[in-house]
Amino acid sequence: MNTRIIIYAAGSLLLALRPAQAGSRSGGTITIPADTLSSGGGTSTAGSGAGAITVTASMGGVIGTVTAASPATSNKQGFIPQILPAPVPPLTGYDLWASTNIPAGRDATFTGDWNGDGIMNGVAYVFGNTGITPTGRGRIAAPPSIPADVNVYLDRNTALSAAPGWAAITSWVNGAAPVFVSGVTLAGGEVYDTFTGPRAYYRYRVTRR
Repeated sequence: MNTRIIIYAAGSLLLALRPAQAGSRSGGTITIPADTLSSGGGTSTAGSGAGAITVTASMGGVIGTVTAASPATSNKQGFIPQILPAPVPPLTGYDLWASTNIPAGRDATFTGDWNGDGIMNGVAYVFGNTGITPTGRGRIAAPPSIPADVNVYLDRNTALSAAPGWAAITSWVNGAAPVFVSGVTLAGGEVYDTFTGPRAYYRYRVTRR
């Protein structure tokens, strides 16, 4: 009885044995003669494990290892092995948020601004697509929660110029409790900064872990 083997990869036919030149089986191992591969002259060798074969394409790359149906020794009707693509892991963290909150075709990168409102996507991931409005001098809303895949920093600058520059006054890093510089506390869902200078500017900075 003729044996026919068809190998698929991601739904595309790669190799096929011609029924008239089917491979032979001996002791649970199926041998495929090189001249029966219809994809331009590949080769086949015994693979690891009982009843396994390894098919090599003509360019020299291994297509994959397939195993006969169990039990291999009684597989007289041939078999149709399939090489399936690796499963795609489910989205988590920012990627899951972006897939459900950012329309297709918009900039969904972490540092992008998909709706042009001036709020970086990573910050919107933490706070939502709304601005952060201070409720008083040195009082800034704290993040409602910190996603597990990001670090959050509250930076302060006393002038919008190169000097002295931005410096973190509060940080939430690696899932640990927030860290504050001297004069900064957290109460009632707000960060309190007792900075005594004439003015200060604040920004939230979010990085992926």
